Amino acid sequence: MDLRVLHYFLTVAREQSFTKAAKQLHITQPTLSRQFAHFNDDVLFGENWNNNDIDVKTRSIITVVALIS
Repeated sequence: MDLRVLHYFLTVAREQSFTKAAKQLHITQPTLSRQFAHFNDDVLFGENWNNNDIDVKTRSIITVVALIS
């Protein structure tokens, strides 16, 4: 994983939409979804991630990613 993927994750969290995040990042939505799926498997351990119900662990990860990027 690299900083680019962390930036993708943070953008999806901020925009609360894969489509909006992909447009902002200037990449296609399928590319973003694939990268996010890898991030989800590696960092979030495959949990179902939903912006409407972000758990404490995911909020912590968002905070750390925001500090790193």
